[in-house]
Amino acid sequence: MTSLSVLDQLTLHAFVSDLPAPWLRRLASAGRPVYLPAGRRLFREDAVADRFWLLHAARLRLVELYACPGATS
Repeated sequence: MTSLSVLDQLTLHAFVSDLPAPWLRRLASAGRPVYLPAGRRLFREDAVADRFWLLHAARLRLVELYACPGATS
């Protein structure tokens, strides 16, 4: 776990660090750190996108599940 503020973490994160400072401050005001246990699902393909996950440190397992056309389950 880190003691950096959300703004500090965003400033250091390669994905958003080039954003203008006012944008980073606005993003930081809406963000919060989340610590999840192993095995926790972050999203589903068919679910509403009500969050944007910006990962700081993680090990991920991506699972692709889909139904083949004409298949029955």
